[in-house]
Amino acid sequence: MLSKPVGKTTFLLAKFAGTAMLLLLFCAAMAAATLMSVRTVTDPFTFDWLGSGPLLAAPVVAAAAAGLQNYFLRTPFVSRAFGYLMLALACAFLASAALGGDKGFGGRLDARILPASLLVTMAILVLAALAVSLAARMDIVATLSVCSAVFMAGLMSDYFVGRVGPGRRWASFLLDLLPNWQHFWAVDALSGDGIPWSYVAAAGRYAALCLAGILAAVYWSSARWKFADGRLSRTSTSLFRPPRRRRAGARREPRPPHGAAVARPPAGLPRLRRPALRRGLGAGEAGAARRGRAAGRRARARRAARCLDLRPR
Repeated sequence: MLSKPVGKTTFLLAKFAGTAMLLLLFCAAMAAATLMSVRTVTDPFTFDWLGSGPLLAAPVVAAAAAGLQNYFLRTPFVSRAFGYLMLALACAFLASAALGGDKGFGGRLDARILPASLLVTMAILVLAALAVSLAARMDIVATLSVCSAVFMAGLMSDYFVGRVGPGRRWASFLLDLLPNWQHFWAVDALSGDGIPWSYVAAAGRYAALCLAGILAAVYWSSARWKFADGRLSRTSTSLFRPPRRRRAGARREPRPPHGAAVARPPAGLPRLRRPALRRGLGAGEAGAARRGRAAGRRARARRAARCLDLRPR
């Protein structure tokens, strides 16, 4: 819940920054788990308990600690479990890097995984920027559909569009417009000498340009849009709730000036309701209308009692 009105730039950048921080933590945990898993399968037909033991114990310890705190202290389980999992994985990684190796600290860990993990992290951040930008205007189903379509199109762009790209402008424009996810998926190089860090730097510049382009495009497209309930909408004039709409054909009656005498019905007439007065009904017609509505309510109550097998007392 926002404490005060904010601008579009602050809102979009803060939303993306929070999502990116969580994704960076997730990618760091994924990289640590991958390094420990690769250490386990280095020697064939053996199981490295010093490599996989801390990795298998980390989720159990994190879930147990978060569950105990949730039961005794009434703290939220999900956020505490995620925090404890990050801490447990960090401790497991340090233990796996320090124990069971004759090559020093981290000697049995495959350092070639780190460039590949950084490339996957860049791809996740670019896709997150696209999802955050679309979520400002769409619901979750539409956002998921568009992100899936862009991801699949970016993966297949080299195969389908790259064949006709050199001589046609529309193909070159489509290749430049879609994020090429193949730049971030270089795992085939792990079977050889690994991924050079110069390629990681070039992919980082490409990812930074994609992030800047996506965020700039959504800011430019939302120049005439305002916020309502955390999203961008055209009809909103307030940050927290949309404006009230009157019914079609409804007319607002002018208020009398301050101190003016208000016309009242004579004392001898029965008291009429406002709808009857607006429709211009007389005293007898208004009474008949009230009696008709009361009879309708009693009839509906009797029908409901018969449906429920009850008897009015």
